[in-house]
Amino acid sequence: MAIKKQFNSFDELLANSEMPVLVDFYATWCGHYLSILKSSLNHFNQRF
Repeated sequence: MAIKKQFNSFDELLANSEMPVLVDFYATWCGHYLSILKSSLNHFNQRF
């Protein structure tokens, strides 16, 4: 389940999380990225 969070600092977000955090960095021009992202998100969604 994806949750969008607001935070004051990246360190704060990671330190205060009760679950693993998946951070998404991407470029819109990278088509290969979208296929990798979809399979990765499906994997994490099933696990957590």
